[in-house]
Amino acid sequence: MLRRLVRSFTHGHQKSTITKDNLFDTIPADCDQECHSCTIKYPANFKIEGGSDLWQTGDDWATHLIVATGKSDWVRDVSDEKGSIMEAISKAKKPTNGKLKVSASNMCPPPEYYTESSKPTTCVILPSWTQVEMVTPDDVQELVDKFISPGPTTTTPLEPQGLQMCTTKEAKHDTTITATPEQLDAGTDHTQSTADDSISDNGTTQSEELATLTISATSCPTAADLAASSYLKSYECPHDYLILLCSHKHRDARCGQSAPLIAKELRRHLQPLGLYRDLDDYRPGGVGIFFINHVGGHKWSANMIIYRKKAGQGIWLARVRPHDVEAIVKWTVLEGKVQPDKIRAGFDRSRGVTSW
Repeated sequence: MLRRLVRSFTHGHQKSTITKDNLFDTIPADCDQECHSCTIKYPANFKIEGGSDLWQTGDDWATHLIVATGKSDWVRDVSDEKGSIMEAISKAKKPTNGKLKVSASNMCPPPEYYTESSKPTTCVILPSWTQVEMVTPDDVQELVDKFISPGPTTTTPLEPQGLQMCTTKEAKHDTTITATPEQLDAGTDHTQSTADDSISDNGTTQSEELATLTISATSCPTAADLAASSYLKSYECPHDYLILLCSHKHRDARCGQSAPLIAKELRRHLQPLGLYRDLDDYRPGGVGIFFINHVGGHKWSANMIIYRKKAGQGIWLARVRPHDVEAIVKWTVLEGKVQPDKIRAGFDRSRGVTSW
């Protein structure tokens, strides 16, 4: 009974059932996915590994922090950049809600970044889509405690989805379940998980399965809620979509070569749709395109991570070529559909599924 209850709250998610063919909807088989008007080509010496399966080759993350640096290339390890947010994050206490992925980006920092010794800059937190302004290295623990740890993660269901699931290190010994009467069997006491300690199929007890879960009827904080809790100025990131391209030439020349060419082709297809947003364009909606540092797997350049705000999705693609871009804009960015052979990892909060 308790096992069925847990699975109902987690949308029936079982990792073993998620594959590259069903994590996201697939592009129709009869679609011509190659752009025939594309004239951009990679350099003749641009060679990548083409034979291996990309599925689940990307590391998992709970929250993704994008830091504005105004640069498109960085030192080999961005946490070694003295006086930077990335260095401060590496030394700060970790978030309580899971793994934090940190990316330096070419997003434009404020003018004060170049004139003040504290180097205040802008950060975007995903998947809460919160943009925090004038963050200095001294503010990093505030950023973690007030915006990242209490915020939604890649495994938090989108609202409205009934109950929200919280899996934090602090919650691992809390076995209390709170639910509405409509979501529980009538007349049954579900307040204690220790009532039935039978052995499950994988050899764990039901109380052990619930030991890392607390389920609450309260909703996750919104960007406005998070803003109200901190002295740091923040607001909801205005874009509807974000496309992140690895451009870290110091790690691999192919990333430095591919990212500008892919960005150019993205611009060509997004501008006629009124969706292109350059680095200084914060009009509501549209697609923001940022270069970021090394994500792993440069042998599969170009690497592209697509975030879709309203759908609650993050889609990590690799082996992206310029003539793939038209189909990616039409099907993946706008529709959430993918070519399975290009997926490395991803999550879909609306369905409560991930690749990890």
